[in-house]
Amino acid sequence: AASARFFAGDAAAEADRFLAEFGGADSAVLVDPPRAGLDRRVAEALVRRPARRLFYVSCAADTLARDLALLCGPGAPYRLASARLFDMFPRTAHFETLCVLHDRRMQ
Repeated sequence: AASARFFAGDAAAEADRFLAEFGGADSAVLVDPPRAGLDRRVAEALVRRPARRLFYVSCAADTLARDLALLCGPGAPYRLASARLFDMFPRTAHFETLCVLHDRRMQ
């Protein structure tokens, strides 16, 4: 049966421990970092302990590109399955991007 668990805390401080306990072949992770993108410790934890699926919501194309290079680049554990823009703030230049990443080892 599917279930979800939610935690509040400093993602950078807890990412590795959280993924060690709850990550793995049957896991999905949702990240929605600030404009600065993923904290390096979070990105590194996601590389060390990949989830089956990673949903990445971004409001900044530059930091999204930086983080995707780390998560999906050569030797990285993820592949980009899809990306979609959402115009959440009409009549402004701001948009959100949702990227769905899959663990390369899982098909």
